[in-house]
Amino acid sequence: MDEPKFVQAAPSALSTEKVMADELKVGESRTKSGFGRQLREDEIDEDADSFLCWLVRYPVERNHPRPTTDTVPLKKSGDAVVCSNNDKLIDVLQKLVVEGFLALPVLSSHDNRVIGFIDLLDIVWYTLWSFGAWREEQSKEGAQVAESKERFSEYLSLERFRNALISDVMGRPGFGTRNLPLNVYRGFSLLHPVEIMARLSAHRIAITNAERKVTGILTQSMVISLLDQHLDRLGSLCSHTVTEMLPGLSDELCAINETDMALSAFKMMVQHNVNGLAVVNANGELVDTISVRDLRGIGVTADRWTDLWRSVKEFKAICRQNFPQQTPAQPIFVTKDSTMEQVIKAMDDGNIHRIFVCEVRNEKPIPTHCISQRDVFRFLLWLCGLKASSMEDIERAQEVM
Repeated sequence: MDEPKFVQAAPSALSTEKVMADELKVGESRTKSGFGRQLREDEIDEDADSFLCWLVRYPVERNHPRPTTDTVPLKKSGDAVVCSNNDKLIDVLQKLVVEGFLALPVLSSHDNRVIGFIDLLDIVWYTLWSFGAWREEQSKEGAQVAESKERFSEYLSLERFRNALISDVMGRPGFGTRNLPLNVYRGFSLLHPVEIMARLSAHRIAITNAERKVTGILTQSMVISLLDQHLDRLGSLCSHTVTEMLPGLSDELCAINETDMALSAFKMMVQHNVNGLAVVNANGELVDTISVRDLRGIGVTADRWTDLWRSVKEFKAICRQNFPQQTPAQPIFVTKDSTMEQVIKAMDDGNIHRIFVCEVRNEKPIPTHCISQRDVFRFLLWLCGLKASSMEDIERAQEVM
């Protein structure tokens, strides 16, 4: 099994802002601009208008994150668990793993305003990137340092890693765009953050007061759960099929073979700015899925981190052993004939961010497309006569940055 190759640094000529702007454009290019021509007013279903009115009248602050276990000390702002940019990486990682969260809002140690989010994938990838930088430094001082699990375990014990701060993670060259410091003020309608999630691919948004102090958090999964609880509000929108969504979905299917290293899977997620991948066998059949949520099992000790060198199949088996209730035994998928209601319920019941569209051949599912939670929001906006996304949205996001 080949050992992973880590990126040591971003090109010095590129500023962090330029790297992030380029990533935004690449991410947008992978998602088509719409699901077809813009609907005329006389083509919009009455249920679409009713659904839109419900979103407008639903206060964004009515959504609350799930309770915490109180197992480890936590910082809170309103009902949201937060961290500071001066917190140690290892401490934040432990809080994410113990509480089962994927990400936390990051507050400035200067004025407690939200400056972004940090998630498990950011922390893991920073660690691997800094491990590669350490290896390079060691090699310059002497013999070539092997890129092995043993040397990785050695690196994790160093003060250099144990004292790393969240600000170091956020300052890494090419820091991803999944977690931009986007916020919505209390009192705004739910429609506003849904549009931000749909158009700017925001996975989570901070809810703030007039001083931009965090009072809560809203995630894509929380919105999906809300839609599942109020499917009656969607009316006939629930009956639209996956076939109608296909023109607006990406032509690029992110998949990895079950025999590849788990580390390669998470690297692919970083490169493609996605939260999950289809896992296929040698015949291209969907046999599993792997997502950022599967990182919750790595813990904070070296022996668990080195599980990343295992195959995807082995890594997922460990996830199922450690988290049997949170890890579906079989991959969840839909077909082109599945309805919007089935897509929403599958995402909510399985607590998954991406669901794969499959063609069933010889009773085996072959993945062809992927539907993200963002795609669901984009499609619903399109059915309501609103733009699903546009390059102008991306340009405005760059101005905010």
